Amino acid sequence: MAKLRVDGVELWYARLDEGEQENRFEPTNPNWSIQIRSRVAKKAAWEAMGLSTHLEEDDKGTYIRANIRRKAVLLDGTTMTPPRVVDSRLKPLLGKTVGWGSIGNVGITSKESKDGVLRAMLDSVQVTAIRAPQLAAEIFEVLDQDTIVLEDDADEFTAIGDTSGKLEVADEDSKY
Repeated sequence: MAKLRVDGVELWYARLDEGEQENRFEPTNPNWSIQIRSRVAKKAAWEAMGLSTHLEEDDKGTYIRANIRRKAVLLDGTTMTPPRVVDSRLKPLLGKTVGWGSIGNVGITSKESKDGVLRAMLDSVQVTAIRAPQLAAEIFEVLDQDTIVLEDDADEFTAIGDTSGKLEVADEDSKY
C-alpha cells in the first residue's frame, strides 16, 4: 500500500461531503468521488498509481481524466469517513466548493487488489485555486430583493410582485 499525490489537476464532479455520496453505480455501497483532469501527458504515470484513465476531447483539445472513489463501507465492514478537503493553507473546506475545473492536488492510497490489479482510493483533496460555477447569469437578472425563506407549511408559491398567489403564463406561445 502506498500513499501518493497527484499534483496540479483540474477537479470536476466532486462529491466529497458527508451525505453527498454517489450511489448510482453501487446503490448498496455509496462512495465519495471526484474526477481529475489534465492536459499534460500523464497517462502512464497515473496508470502506474492505479488510476483508470481515459482520453477525452472538448473545445480546448485533448485531456486525460480519471474518476477516483472512496467507498463509504469497505468489504471488511469498516465504515469510512469522507475524504479530507483543505485549501492551500491546509484549512478545511466544504467539498461543495470544489469542482467546475478548480485546480488542486489529490491524495490517494494505491494498493494491489486480490485479483492482482493496482487500485487507487481517494484520501484527500487540496484545492489551490477555486473556480466558481457559471450560474446561468445570461437568463437571470439581479433582483432588488433578498431571497425569502418560505415556511414549511406554505401551500402556494407566490412570485415576487404577484399578489394573486398564482403564476400566469406571460406568452401563450412560449415553451417555458
